[in-house]
Amino acid sequence: MALWAQCQRLPPEALQHLQSMYDQKSFPITARHHLSAWIETQRWDDVKPAQATKLYKTVQQLLQNKHNQMTGPDRVVLQDGIQRSMAKITDAFGANNQVMAMTIKQCLDEERRIVGHCLNQPTTKQIKKEKPDDIEDGQSESASQHQLVQHLDTLVMYTKSNQDKLSKLQQILEVWLDLHQKKAALEEKLNHPLTPGLQQDLAKQRQDCMKLLENRTVKLHCERHELVTQMKKVVQMIHMVQGSILNTELNQWKRWQQLACIGAPHPGVNIETLQQWFERLLDIILHSLQQVDKLDKLQQDMVQDGEQKGDLHTFHDQLNTLLNTLVSKSFVVEDQPRHNKQARPQVLKTDGTKFTAALRFLLGKRLCANLTKLPQVNASIYRGPNAGDEVVKANGEKYRYLLHNSKGTLELDSSTSICSVKFKNMNMKQTKIAGPAKRNAEPSRVTDEKAMISFQTELSILGTMAELKTMSLPVVLISHSNQESNAWATILWDNAFSKPDRELFEVPEKAPWMEVGHALSWQYEMQTGRGLTEENMTFLAEKLFGFGLDYSNMTLSWTAFNRDPLPDRKFTFWQWFHGTLDLTTKKLGDMWKDGCIMGFISKLRAQELLLNKCHGTFLLRFSDSSAKGAISAVWVEEHTGDKPVQFLEPYTVDDLAKLPLAERIRDYFKDHEQPLQYLYPDTPRDSVFEKYYTTSDDATDAVDVKYVKARLVAVTRPTRQSAAGPMSPGEPFTPMAPSPAPSSHMSDYAGSVASPSPVSCEFMDQQDSNGIGPSEHSDLPSPGPISTIDFDVLSSAMDEQQVIIPPIQLPQQQQQQQQQQQQQQQQQQQQPPPQLPQPPQLYRYQFQPQPVLNPMLNYENGSAPQQGASGTSSRLPAFKTFLSKQHGYRELMRRRTSATAAELFESLDRVTDDDVDDLCQWLLSFDNPMDFKTEPDTDDPRGTKRPKADGTF
Repeated sequence: MALWAQCQRLPPEALQHLQSMYDQKSFPITARHHLSAWIETQRWDDVKPAQATKLYKTVQQLLQNKHNQMTGPDRVVLQDGIQRSMAKITDAFGANNQVMAMTIKQCLDEERRIVGHCLNQPTTKQIKKEKPDDIEDGQSESASQHQLVQHLDTLVMYTKSNQDKLSKLQQILEVWLDLHQKKAALEEKLNHPLTPGLQQDLAKQRQDCMKLLENRTVKLHCERHELVTQMKKVVQMIHMVQGSILNTELNQWKRWQQLACIGAPHPGVNIETLQQWFERLLDIILHSLQQVDKLDKLQQDMVQDGEQKGDLHTFHDQLNTLLNTLVSKSFVVEDQPRHNKQARPQVLKTDGTKFTAALRFLLGKRLCANLTKLPQVNASIYRGPNAGDEVVKANGEKYRYLLHNSKGTLELDSSTSICSVKFKNMNMKQTKIAGPAKRNAEPSRVTDEKAMISFQTELSILGTMAELKTMSLPVVLISHSNQESNAWATILWDNAFSKPDRELFEVPEKAPWMEVGHALSWQYEMQTGRGLTEENMTFLAEKLFGFGLDYSNMTLSWTAFNRDPLPDRKFTFWQWFHGTLDLTTKKLGDMWKDGCIMGFISKLRAQELLLNKCHGTFLLRFSDSSAKGAISAVWVEEHTGDKPVQFLEPYTVDDLAKLPLAERIRDYFKDHEQPLQYLYPDTPRDSVFEKYYTTSDDATDAVDVKYVKARLVAVTRPTRQSAAGPMSPGEPFTPMAPSPAPSSHMSDYAGSVASPSPVSCEFMDQQDSNGIGPSEHSDLPSPGPISTIDFDVLSSAMDEQQVIIPPIQLPQQQQQQQQQQQQQQQQQQQQPPPQLPQPPQLYRYQFQPQPVLNPMLNYENGSAPQQGASGTSSRLPAFKTFLSKQHGYRELMRRRTSATAAELFESLDRVTDDDVDDLCQWLLSFDNPMDFKTEPDTDDPRGTKRPKADGTF
């Protein structure tokens, strides 16, 4: 289908755009309609002047034919429209037929672009509805760039036309000079005595020569006036195009680069296209300067009667100014300073760490190609016109920053036509200055201090030395890695919200929240490949402004961003956000990118999402209680009454360094089961996290040694009724001696006492399937309930070799236990000695390669001791001395009145296998532990015997 026929089927919005385009181009759309077939078959690019004149005359002739062929009742109206079109074409392109050819080419290109776009999209309305504002802005920028290219094409056409006019003017001038010389020769002859016939003949020749000279003079001045007018138009258009390139496209590229440094997408023009525009404009300016100079030389022979040459001098000065401005702006920083490709830009350490930067000279291909020695570029630190090189820190100390390896040479790559310089080994060091600070030097926070890296060089352009100078984006200089977070906050705020026309380092105190939210999302996009969701953004806004507000029009201050701490916290919003970003980048990058982590979501919202889900459904959210970043699992339980949603105690970077999150989720146990089964909304756990599991086959395999493979698992333990808090989830338990911890035993004890929210847990060694597991201990007795040890009773038993281990006493059972205790003591003398409960945690302290009746006991002689007081008499004195010297045991006795056997073991330090044997033997070797009675100790206010200061009892 013909192009114009496709245009007729465009939606109304597109047709209106075409109409306005033809009006701006001064080519009537009526002519396009009547001559559509002929126009589309012609070649309109790179048209020569003679060919352009022929095309112009053909257009007029074809329109006249259409005018004469009109019939029907609308003939008069149609003929009038054609006459108007012919007149408009004559006024616009009669003096320059090449411009008409270029205009028609541009119109055809725009038609093809619009038709191609609308073929892929149903209607313009749908495009506007479906595409966000940033895409529409990108389309408008693309349209402006397309218009810029058209203007460059027009300038190229004008310069070619001016060159043709200049050649024609030179030919006319040569004829004019010949006639002038001929006239002078005839006048010279007529001044001498001549015969009447010869004198009459020479006078006639002189008269004819004067007529020709007069005609040529008029034509010469007309051509000159037309050329000067065209040159004036070219200079004005160069002004406009250069302003568009420098003030719009170059500034926009710098702005995109600034945002790209903080993670924003870079949809705009690339630097290669920018270089092409610079080179084309440079060629146009240089050609125009040559034409002005040539016309100036020709005009010296043409000036008569004191005619002024001011126009050409003005053009020359204007073009020189445009040239110098273009060259000075063509020196740009292509890669901003950074330590390496993985490091963030614009944050530089002053400890001598190397950093890099790259610059490009966009006009190097044109201006440096014939140079035998390319110029050298020098780099320096710039802190402001009056700042000097002295820095006063908050502690009053003065420093000076020194930049090393700060010289480089421009290099021109002939294969890529790129002229650039790369600084690969620059480094910076700070030197302490002695003496008082300057009066204008005020202490400041290091991470708020901004500087720039300045790059300078000199280049000869048309015989004149020109200075090239450019600046990097603001950088923050730090002396320690712990300053990087706040330094990056300064760079983030500066890059995101600074204005192009700002004063040095000036940045607004407040910024729209929506823009801040986008900048925060870019941080995750840059580091992990996935940004923040709308729900994440809402949660962050709630942290800053409160709940239930319209955040779209709110502004956030720098103080609230990274100065004032969050409510009920000791850290700022940015410190917390950066901590979560650091956690995600180091330990959770793939999970975040795959969408496994919901992340920024409130506890209330997490409960709302999980309440209607099945038992075992969980999600992962970032905790707001740690400045270093922490992640927690939230799951729903059906049997927990008023609290069906549980929050696991958060994991930090250090925790996940010991055991990855995926394995923590897989191996977490609570109340005999694994509560984390389905990732929200309903995806089975293993189908999501299986690819993140690490295999147990990575352990070292020896040829002659068979190792029992084990792995760490997370469990929720009973709440301790003590002043000591629960273990954090990342605190690994280091056993005193390796021992198997079968999952069946671990499940029996994990969570036997209800745990508060958040649920805490600790690690236990769990053996692999090829080690000694629960199946090999199936003949062992059940460990029974967890019991406590009364330290008062324990102190007396050390002397009388008796011990009592009453059951654990919950608050609601204390009164009942006290009532039953007297009845039990009366019946104990008639009952056989009971089997003492075995502390379950002792499984962790001793490992038995073969099943035995009691896995807690391992005596050197291989047999169990005799029951009774004599069973431990040989080792008791030494053991009593050992126990009294245990600092952890004494602290536990000081803070507690009772504890489990496991807690007693945990309080001991520097314990050997023999010590463990002694304690196990001693606890289990009494005939009637429930019959024990002791006399009150008058020295102890509680009335029970206690260890003395010297270690005796």
